[in-house]
Order: sequence, then C-alpha cells, then structure tokens
Amino acid sequence: MLFINKIREENFNIILINNFMIVYCISLLVSYRISGTIFYIMLFIFLINKNFKNFFLESLNNRVIQAFLLYFLLHFLWVIGSENLENALYQVRKNIILLSPILFYPVIRKEYIEKIFFYLIIVLYFSAIYSILLYFNILSIHNTISGEAIPFLYKSDYGFFLLLGIGYSFLKLTQNTNLLFQKVFLLSFILICSVDIFLIGSRTFMFLYIFAIFLLAIIVYKKQIIKILLFTLFAISLFAIMYTQNSKIKYQIDDIIKGLESSFYEKEYQNSSGIRFGLIEYSIPVIKDNIWFGVGTGDHVSEVVKRIKSSDDYEFEKNDKYKYLLQVLDVGYSSFLHNTYIQTLVQFGLIGFIIWINIFYQIIKSKKSEKIYDDLSIFLVVIYLSMCFAGAELMYQNSGKMLLFIFAILIYNKKFEILNINRI
Repeated sequence: MLFINKIREENFNIILINNFMIVYCISLLVSYRISGTIFYIMLFIFLINKNFKNFFLESLNNRVIQAFLLYFLLHFLWVIGSENLENALYQVRKNIILLSPILFYPVIRKEYIEKIFFYLIIVLYFSAIYSILLYFNILSIHNTISGEAIPFLYKSDYGFFLLLGIGYSFLKLTQNTNLLFQKVFLLSFILICSVDIFLIGSRTFMFLYIFAIFLLAIIVYKKQIIKILLFTLFAISLFAIMYTQNSKIKYQIDDIIKGLESSFYEKEYQNSSGIRFGLIEYSIPVIKDNIWFGVGTGDHVSEVVKRIKSSDDYEFEKNDKYKYLLQVLDVGYSSFLHNTYIQTLVQFGLIGFIIWINIFYQIIKSKKSEKIYDDLSIFLVVIYLSMCFAGAELMYQNSGKMLLFIFAILIYNKKFEILNINRI
C-alpha cells in the first residue's frame, strides 16, 4: 500500500513514467510483445497519478492530441455505415493506439527526450552492425524472427527505424558542436545504417533513403543548392553501387519495373508493385462512388473485391491474373489496401481524408522546445506520408507505435520541469 501511495505522488510518478518511456522506446526496436507490456505498465502508473485529471485535460487541450482523437472518433462513428460490422469493430479496436499520445504528452520532461534519442541511437547502432553480420553470414540468420538479415523485427518496421535514426543523427550532427567524439560517432552511425538499409532487402526503403537524404539536406541547408546536390548525389551513388554490385538488390529493382509494366499494359498483377497498382486501379471507382463519406470503417476491402469481380475482363474460372490481387485482400481482419491514401479515401471519403491530413498539419504547426525537434517533426511527417504510398498502417506495426510516441514527445513545449530528478 505504501508503495502504491509513493507511485501516486506526482513527481515520483512522472519520473517513473519517463524512465519507463526509455524502456518502451528500446522495446519497440527489439520486441513486438514486450513493448505492449511496457505500455500497459505506463498506462497504469499514469492512471493512478493523483493529478491524473489535470494531465488528462492538458492532453485534450493540445491541438495535435485533438487531431488524433478526431481521427479515432471517425473510425468509431463510421462503423454506422459499415456492412461488415465485425471487421469495423476490429478496425476500431486496433486504432485505439491513436489515443496513446494522451499518455505520453503531458508527462514527458525535456531532459528525458534527449535520453530517449540517445538510447534509441545506441540500440540501432548495434542492431545495424548485427544486421550486416547476418547478411554476410558471419552470424546465423536462422535465429531471426523474419528469417532475413534483420535482428529482431520485420523489414517494414526496421527500415523505418533506420530512417528515424539517420534523420535524428543527421540533424544532430549538423548542429554547432565542438564535441569531436560525438561527430565521429554520429557520422559512423549514419554510414553503417545507410549501408544496412540497402542490405535488408526492402525496395520501399531503398528509394525512401535517397529521398530522406535529399529532404534532410533541404531542411538543414535550405537555399545552399550545392550542398543539397552533393548529399543527394551521395545517396544516389550509394544506390547505384548497391544496384550494380549486388545481384539481389538489382533483381528487386528490376522486379518493380517488370511488375508495373505488366500491370499497366497487360492487367497482370503478379508481384508486389503490380498488386499495389491493381489495388489502386480498382479502388478509384469505389472512391468516386463514395467521394464524401467513403464506404465505412469495415467495408474498404470487400468493396474493392466486388469491383474486381465485376470488372469486364474478370474470368475467375478461366485465368488467374487476379489470383494474387485477391489473395492479398483475403487475409482476414488485417486486410488493407496497401496504400494509406487510397484506404483512407475508400473508408472515409474526402471528409475523413482531410481529418487524417490535419494530424500532420497540426504536428508541423505545433511549437517545439528546440529547433532540432521542429526539423525532426518535418522530416518524420514527410517520410511517413511518403511511406503511406506503399501502405503504412499505424495500427499494425511497431513503427506506427514508435511514430506516435515520437510525435507525442516532440510537441513538448512546457516551461516547467519536475524537481528531485535524481530520486530514481
């Protein structure tokens, strides 16, 4: 009982949560299960805080939090328009994660933000080295969760974490600092992660890497065209080297081109790029017919499937050119359209699309405690919105949870700090 009372004390409570935030951030990099447990521990500590009501109201008063809340309510309200009620309710349950910034925002403290990024970079550094050792068979790849050269997670998560680390390190590196060791460390981290992002085998993140370097150069150097071109040339050169010298990477890039050509000219949807093109093609009529409000929270997949099967050239029994297209839409409740823009428009129409985009507008618009956090917010928003073309689902992956967590701590702009910080 005394222990619970101690935890309920505001200062001790907040310090405890801030330390758990560090653990939570690390857990998102290494485990799908542990991160969930850590989150619920933090939530419990937050709920028993004596000042919980004021913290909760503080969150609700923030425009970014309001934007997330509105988007979640959209999922809840649009259940009404859904024929597939089970799937709609599943979508609502999974999207509860959109409310997580309510916990993080009011309790984060400035000195812990830097600690969180420090440990994030350290863990990512060792993960990238580990990944490279796996790729070259120095370590056994059979011990990984994905069966690929990725230490702990799947490439869709790991690739985003590498970009996050590169983005933060690049911005940190370009700040005015006389610490030589820090500069060397960050530069070596960026180079190792740059190599690793090509070795993990994700075509999406290969292209995103080039764009990320270009974006970072624009953010940091703005009108210094020569520097922007030099950094962009570095990224393109690294891509070219990897493409010409690595047969796996060459095959993956060539496969994208082949898939797009076959889907566009022959209506054959045989690989990931072709399937994505096909899903867009058959989603557009659904969007046009439901332009303002969409089809509802749970019917986005079923409506697109209907369009496929009602197309003029669909002959299910005679050819299998739609086979893979339909297979990716037939994976139960977790089915999605592999393009967040398209899915949002299908589900919620233009009204929902504007509500979704408003989240990122509010994040960029919000006042931050330091310039680096302004720059990092812009970087992450643009990178995430770029990922959405390939389907970045916040509700399913650790990368989404990390993004929500990072956004919640970046919008910190309080003028006060807690006392007795060394009590834990």
